Amino acid sequence: MFHPGTQRFLAVWSALPGSAAPRRADLRPEALGDLLPRVFLLEARAEAPLVRLAGEAVERLHGGCLHRKPWLDLWTPDSRPLAGSAALQVGREARPAVVIAEAGADAAPFEISLVPLRGSEGAADRVLGLCQPLSAAGQALTDAGPLSARLSVMVGAARRPALKVASVDGRRVA
Repeated sequence: MFHPGTQRFLAVWSALPGSAAPRRADLRPEALGDLLPRVFLLEARAEAPLVRLAGEAVERLHGGCLHRKPWLDLWTPDSRPLAGSAALQVGREARPAVVIAEAGADAAPFEISLVPLRGSEGAADRVLGLCQPLSAAGQALTDAGPLSARLSVMVGAARRPALKVASVDGRRVA
């Protein structure tokens, strides 16, 4: 069972129209309400996602402005493969992922939720995220250093369109 803030974030995303990743234009920030300080937006890029926007609580946790900072720099070196693959997989499968993470000297627990959004050209080119502390210690953390990922879970059924078989001259090619 996820934190109520995580559940609300996922419910807002799930309610957006579309059978695959919802359009960025359909998301109304006011729907996120008091979650906004913990929300961030990543630019999905093949080499590594970049932080486009981050709420005040996310920037406070990481010790300053995150604009254009590589997403993987927010994680310990051992956690980068898990965090990177979760961000990539939400776009591929058009469904949410939640990364269970820890931060700070006391290993305060967090749920880092990731959901895909499509741009105007139809590609899932953004990942919307929520950094949800699971304890009072986590809510109070500032400049905690990199996150340490413990587990990544894909949530719900994949919303991507079904794969189709293609053939050329009777030979299956995809």
